[in-house]
Amino acid sequence: MSSQTTPSSKTSDPKAVIEALETQLRNTPRGTRPYEYAAISYRLGMAHAETPIGSPQEGLRKALAHFEEAAAIFDPRYDPVEHARVLNAAGAVHRALGNRTRAASLFEKAAELLADKDRDGERAAALNNLGLVRTELGDPTTAVEAFDIAAGLFDTTTA
Repeated sequence: MSSQTTPSSKTSDPKAVIEALETQLRNTPRGTRPYEYAAISYRLGMAHAETPIGSPQEGLRKALAHFEEAAAIFDPRYDPVEHARVLNAAGAVHRALGNRTRAASLFEKAAELLADKDRDGERAAALNNLGLVRTELGDPTTAVEAFDIAAGLFDTTTA
């Protein structure tokens, strides 16, 4: 893999990062390297969601397409942490697009998948997202429940 197709953490040009990830995805065979393909799809989805090129709505829709691709490869039975990360990211995009009920469902599934996986910080983030979207849906009681569980999971040793 050449340095021209590998996105660098030092690259500040979002368009260059997205183009490099798109090149990586095109050059990665889904059939023989599915996990690498899924990881690149996830990263490309994150890039489109966080720094969209063009309209934000278009960037979010592109992000969802890449998250759907990654979620189809990361089987929740065998790759629960990776699958949960994709669901949490997709939930954030659905929330941004106003699809709050779908977002809540995805955050809930992500939190369930991360239970007992020694990923308390990630589970807390998913539960915090769930609390936020439940608040937006007008359900403060279950929002507070999600926030309370999240608060108990966050690492307080570094605070």
